[in-house]
Amino acid sequence: MIMCTEETVCTEDEFGTAPPWQDELIALARNITQDDDPPRSPEEEAEELAGHQRLCEIVDSLNGKEGPAAIRSLLLAVHPIEHYEIYEAIYSHLAMYPAADFGRVAARVLPEWLETNGIHPNISDALERLTYDDRACREFTTWAGEWRSQQRELVLDAMRLWSHESQYWETVFVALGGEVTEVCLDPVPTGWPEEWRWAVELFRQDGDLQLLRWAMDQKPADYGPLLAVLELDHGPNWRGIRRVIDLFFSSRERMRLVPGFVAALEEQPRERQDRVRRSLERARPGAIEHLRARYEQFRQLEGLS
Repeated sequence: MIMCTEETVCTEDEFGTAPPWQDELIALARNITQDDDPPRSPEEEAEELAGHQRLCEIVDSLNGKEGPAAIRSLLLAVHPIEHYEIYEAIYSHLAMYPAADFGRVAARVLPEWLETNGIHPNISDALERLTYDDRACREFTTWAGEWRSQQRELVLDAMRLWSHESQYWETVFVALGGEVTEVCLDPVPTGWPEEWRWAVELFRQDGDLQLLRWAMDQKPADYGPLLAVLELDHGPNWRGIRRVIDLFFSSRERMRLVPGFVAALEEQPRERQDRVRRSLERARPGAIEHLRARYEQFRQLEGLS
């Protein structure tokens, strides 16, 4: 097995000859209408549907014995676009190939994919096998030793984000040398109002956001339970804070609450503000800015003043 060094140029045929269907598959996987695309004619829609069917035909014809070049081709067919579950066929077939081949190809493709496309959930979904297949993960981390320093930093940035979103990526992130911050479990202050304490307990038990939804839907909205949940550290349940943030995107009425929530946060004592912001930032980096940006888009679409 030849591994690439600084003196060796890794060519595109490192894994063998590209399969004859590679270019067609890559093109078909890119031809998926996006929400902000202009309307297509009936003929164009029919052509796109036929392309989706052809994509499935190509992928379904594979049996996992085509070699590393096929894995590379499948990964290159993953684009940073909304795929409306069309890529699921690609994701499922990637699990058919030998673990060692998958890990090696993944290590070769991922840095280049990120350099070209940026961090996107589609490639993390395509590489999900690394999170549960020990052999594939070992091969991946072994071949990661050949990355340039800039590539390593780029992949670590992506893995850091993915491990924020899913605990299963933590194993891969740590194997690459990433550091995971341990989150403590704060006690619930006994002097808090009952509904605040109840909101925290429900959130910690099974991620129940029912009380938070109820409080947000009051007239006027009650941000107390929401700030209470955001203020505390929740140990292994800290990733659930992303779902709390997403409550604002669950309806038009809740989206309109973003300015009120930000104002309520800024009215809190500095120490409490810092705790809430730390919690938000841990779960979704740039969360406050993200909320404001999404609200501005919503305001413009709705014609709000």
